[in-house]
Amino acid sequence: MIKLLIILFIILTLFISIKIKFDMRYDKNKLDFKVYIFNFDITKMIIKTKKTKKNGEELVKSHKERRAFDTKISLRIFREILSRIKYLKRKPKFIITNILEFGVEDADVTAVLYGHICTIVYSIFGIISCYAYTQNSKIDVIPKYNTTLFKLHFEGILKIKIAQIIYITFLFITLGRKLNGTTSNRKLN
Repeated sequence: MIKLLIILFIILTLFISIKIKFDMRYDKNKLDFKVYIFNFDITKMIIKTKKTKKNGEELVKSHKERRAFDTKISLRIFREILSRIKYLKRKPKFIITNILEFGVEDADVTAVLYGHICTIVYSIFGIISCYAYTQNSKIDVIPKYNTTLFKLHFEGILKIKIAQIIYITFLFITLGRKLNGTTSNRKLN
């Protein structure tokens, strides 16, 4: 009976998805960025932990060098994980709503900037769509001629299943061991 409940629990957790919402607004030289998990604002918790770490932390040179080495390995692991996620059959879903309004006093410059900004925005969107399903996404780039204006509203909703999180965690652990030079019969540092 207990084994049946455990198997049922595992099956249910594999199909439950987590909803992460990103909200970024830039208007009148003010940036507002928030991250929500299940409608709970985790941005406040992240800011509090960073403030407490900055007050009591002193870095030694060797610690900086080790951190740089760890960053290089982390970037290699991140690239490898992204290359594996790219070919998954069931990718996470990412719904993007992006509204960008900009303007420069000269209409010619605004028109040229419009072409360049559209190229950059849609290139980034194309890269994101390689790693996640981006259906129902909306991207608007709105030029405002003869005005000086820059407004950005980015809202993204990432829906990822627990099974995908477990797979990515497994990839992170196995690739981390592989890139660090450790094998499965040695302990991690």
